[in-house]
Amino acid sequence: MQEVQCGAMVAACLAVASCMPQIVQPTRRVAGAYCLQRWTEAGERFYLVKCSEGVGPGGGGVLDGVVLRFGWNDRYLLAERRAIVRSNPDGWMLVDTRTQAITGPLSDTELQSRMKDVPELSALKVQTVKDAWQQLK
Repeated sequence: MQEVQCGAMVAACLAVASCMPQIVQPTRRVAGAYCLQRWTEAGERFYLVKCSEGVGPGGGGVLDGVVLRFGWNDRYLLAERRAIVRSNPDGWMLVDTRTQAITGPLSDTELQSRMKDVPELSALKVQTVKDAWQQLK
């Protein structure tokens, strides 16, 4: 009798676990302490996170939003993000991997001005986040 109850309990646990969202989301290191993290529940979304922390389903990573386009080098990460809280502005977010300073959101005009001031930013290849994800393999 205990074997039947034990088997039923294991089957029930497996059934419940298969319905739960994936707890560990795939991440790929970008530069410094930062990783891109991909979520596939209810559509594919990407977040910029600190590799040691990750993001929960209600969070938006270090940028408080979903990454749409992305460019990077060893020093700077540049992301077009859609804010999680819709009353917050969308725009470009700039991360300095050395100082961990995050600037933004920046408008297209503000970003162009910043690129003139910091030549390293002009050299970034900005692409869709899906293309960036593939490059980071």
